[in-house]
Amino acid sequence: MNTLYFDCSRGLTGDMIVGALCALGVKPSALEWELAMLDLGSYHLHFERAESNGTVGVRYWFHAGAEHHPQPGPEHEHHHEHEHAHPPGESCAHDHGHASQDHADIHDHGHNHVPKPMGLEIGAVHAMIQRAELSAGSKARANAILTRLSSTFDSLTAAQIAAIVCSSTAFEELRPGRVAFFARPEVVEKEDPLGAAIAAEFVSSSCAMPAMKVERTGLGIGEGGQFVRAVIGEEN
Repeated sequence: MNTLYFDCSRGLTGDMIVGALCALGVKPSALEWELAMLDLGSYHLHFERAESNGTVGVRYWFHAGAEHHPQPGPEHEHHHEHEHAHPPGESCAHDHGHASQDHADIHDHGHNHVPKPMGLEIGAVHAMIQRAELSAGSKARANAILTRLSSTFDSLTAAQIAAIVCSSTAFEELRPGRVAFFARPEVVEKEDPLGAAIAAEFVSSSCAMPAMKVERTGLGIGEGGQFVRAVIGEEN
């Protein structure tokens, strides 16, 4: 069985989940394509290679506003802005003059939309998701996560909405047979209810990592250096 396993023992946020799934191979352009279906105002998605405890992963964050403000640091050496989206199945290669395959598809995408309020009521977000031309799987998961969050939040910011849609899209891209994770629920819930709700929608079981033939490992790294480790492979 193809299994996706999250080790959340060192933290869990919605942004870290998105970063971990991108580190496993989900292309940022696929996330931007889905997110472009929603009118979230002026924003940019940032995908940055980062390091935690000697291991390289992906730091993802959402920046609202018309101007790019990348987080400072030596790891943010490549900064590219794209004001277009890539439809699924269409080639999305970009030649930026980098010979290293390591650069891959981790770069930024820009949007210019009409500014929106900072917070949207949960009901309005549900309606926005329903109207959008998202893939059926992404739409269903995003709405399920919103339902889980309705007891915790009255409204969501554009950044929170983006984390929900991007994680739902990334999960659909990977299509694992089973998802398991290890975390202390009370710690996860206290740290980030959004991350906990996303994980709860994905996860089919909570356990120590099963015996697996590992195919890929990816880290989603938070702003403070904490990380989620995601592993995909076949269970023995």
